[in-house]
Amino acid sequence: CKNKVTRAGRCEDHQRTAKELGARPAYHQLYANPVWKVLRDGVLNLYPLCCKCEKEGKVTMANVVDHMTPHRGDMKLFLDPLNLRPLCQSCHSVKTAFEAQCRKTKQDPRTFYD
Repeated sequence: CKNKVTRAGRCEDHQRTAKELGARPAYHQLYANPVWKVLRDGVLNLYPLCCKCEKEGKVTMANVVDHMTPHRGDMKLFLDPLNLRPLCQSCHSVKTAFEAQCRKTKQDPRTFYD
């Protein structure tokens, strides 16, 4: 494109949307909730290994507590201990990409744990 570039590094016709820039949804603020922090720490203390790696015969420390069913701000799902699984950062990144694909294909994202 030969348009004049703005301070953000793109011309007006090619500016990226907030979604493309990775803006977090409003419910992301729930992760600052003290109740969540206690629940998260409790899960990691009880289950210190990544459940996905463990299923594959690998031993990897978990450092992320994942919601099996995406909560999208639903507090009941957000704080439900039965909806939580410990993952390592690598498996969580794979699961996040898998969820994005599931939204396109209408597949159940919980199949990641099968």
